[in-house]
Amino acid sequence: YYREIAARPRERAQRDGVGTVTHATPIGHPVESILRAADQVRADLIVLGARERSTAHRVLVGSTSSGVASLATVPVLVARGRAPAEASAGDRPFDRIVVAVDRSPASGEALARAISLSRALAVPITVLTVVPRLRAAGMRTSEAERREADALQAAESLLANARTLADRNGAREARVELMRGPPSEAILDYLDESESHLLVVGSRGLSPTRGLFLGSVSTA
Repeated sequence: YYREIAARPRERAQRDGVGTVTHATPIGHPVESILRAADQVRADLIVLGARERSTAHRVLVGSTSSGVASLATVPVLVARGRAPAEASAGDRPFDRIVVAVDRSPASGEALARAISLSRALAVPITVLTVVPRLRAAGMRTSEAERREADALQAAESLLANARTLADRNGAREARVELMRGPPSEAILDYLDESESHLLVVGSRGLSPTRGLFLGSVSTA
């Protein structure tokens, strides 16, 4: 049964003109199996589908895609929504690519991948960053406001540089978005409200133990 399921995407890939296609049906924990397979083939990219869930459910309940995204040492692409059963040569596979960035090296790699996909697939791209609201206990209002202003200025600079990089490297219809709030929730809210079908995030490659206890943007 599982071999038959695994063969379907291979058959479609071959039908759509993909050159070399291999498939495997390992037995074991899904996240561990995917990461192990990616290591074995020296993958440059992991692509996963995301189930349609409410924001609250996704924040509270783990999934294979969030587990892989938080533990992988290579970029992870999470595709949302349904792909068409048949696609012609002129069809775009996604309406828009969203790449979530911060100042980490991992997000820089994710941005480069997203730009390459936007250029190759002729799909518009949105570069998104999130600035949390700073209201720490015991922090003076003036201090919190100063820190927030600095964070917003840094975020605007980050997005401006990302937009320049995207335009310079041939990304299609590049635009930027700055949001406020908890990063994971803000990104999920943006995806729910937009017509975006592909989310690109970088992974810091945390160890399994740290990944279980430390949240990150990629676990969205």
